[in-house]
Amino acid sequence: MSEVSSATDTTNSIMQALDVGTGINIKDLAQSLADAENKPNMDRISDKITQRETAISGYGVLSNSVKSVKTALEALNDLGELSTKAATLSSTTSIDVSNVNSTAIAGSYSMTVSQLASSQQLISNASASSSTALNSGSSFDISVAVGATSPVNSTIAVTSDTPAGVVSAINASSTGLKAFLVQENSASTSVKIMVQGPSGAEGQFTISSTPNLGFSTSGNALPTAQNAIMTLNGLTGIQRSSNEFSDLIPGTTVKLKATTGSAVSISISEDRSIAKTSIQALVTAYNDFETTVDELLNEESTNFSYSGSLSNDSSTTRLVKQKVADAIKATSSTQSGTMKALINIGVSSDRYGQLTIDNTKLDAALSSNFSDVANMLSANTDNQTLFDTANKGLAADAIIILDDLTSTNGAIKTSTASTTKAIDRYQEQLEKLETRLQKAYDSYIEQFSAMESLVESFSSTGEYLTGQFKAMENAYSNN
Repeated sequence: MSEVSSATDTTNSIMQALDVGTGINIKDLAQSLADAENKPNMDRISDKITQRETAISGYGVLSNSVKSVKTALEALNDLGELSTKAATLSSTTSIDVSNVNSTAIAGSYSMTVSQLASSQQLISNASASSSTALNSGSSFDISVAVGATSPVNSTIAVTSDTPAGVVSAINASSTGLKAFLVQENSASTSVKIMVQGPSGAEGQFTISSTPNLGFSTSGNALPTAQNAIMTLNGLTGIQRSSNEFSDLIPGTTVKLKATTGSAVSISISEDRSIAKTSIQALVTAYNDFETTVDELLNEESTNFSYSGSLSNDSSTTRLVKQKVADAIKATSSTQSGTMKALINIGVSSDRYGQLTIDNTKLDAALSSNFSDVANMLSANTDNQTLFDTANKGLAADAIIILDDLTSTNGAIKTSTASTTKAIDRYQEQLEKLETRLQKAYDSYIEQFSAMESLVESFSSTGEYLTGQFKAMENAYSNN
């Protein structure tokens, strides 16, 4: 509290400077007496505020540690994150394989291509330019039939009777046909309309119109509509309407570039080391979490700035510790075969609560029972939402629990909010005590000032009487 400056204080200071009055520093005395009455309670409340502020920092450390464990779990809750798969080809001249995902089946494949898929193309008669009138300026219709087995008939209205107008009308239709203009000679403006159908044998089409644009003229038919034809592992007669497809070898996209002179070998391999690395990262994150919690509760430790900061709220901290431990060590909701929990792949707890890895057991599980391990961890799913009612696997189940601990209504934030409210209450009490201290100080100043005035009055009266006695004595001596 700052000391009060007033007219009374100034008067007392002057009196002391003139060596008048009691000679006592009444400001210091008033301060000491006011402090003796109020400071112990103020110091006690200030200590409580400091403890609560330290606890809030501790809750932040605890929350971040839980989130670190969650991050490690997120690397294990998708099948595609547990391994990487890649394709190797004996030749990429005719075939390419890409987009190898988690559903790809590791193994060897042999493929030959005897025919590529192509689209039928028709070309019109030549016109002088893209704006040449084809029907004396009048609109007309084009009749189209698309499909080899069951042709779909359509009518396309051409409102602008020019080659450019025909292209625009075809491209705006829902027939699946695409049209564009081709300039045959760079030295002239002569153009032809080229129309392309859907890829594959079923993309065959016919076009007719009045005026006759020449699409049915002999010689104006370019490549015919046909399917790609190939063999896979000795199975012949496989056909696709496109040269790029993802429904033949599971989990891959195959692109045909040319026919093959001989079989192309395709090998799909799987690297499972990523799963081991992620499991090791989870163990490290969990052990760091355990160490952090122990430090938060240990008021004797000076290892970290947050050590002991939650020793006065061990109930919340121990609750969080237990829930995280239970989530990590739980039995999976998608246990498969003998792979039911982390302990089945070599992850266990020592007597101090820290996780340890039996690398021999882990390597054997990933090598011999990878599909069961993946199912136990991820439910063999990718990007499964936490709101999905289906079983999610150990990693996602644990993430849900950890999310709950750090959510707005979770244990950590609830305790943080409660501690913040306690600080507010203590601040109010401290402000009241400061006001009380100020009032006590002012009261003592007032009392001591009155005392000083009384002493000064007695001093003045004594000096007067002494003067009178001396005068009488002098008068008596003279007589």
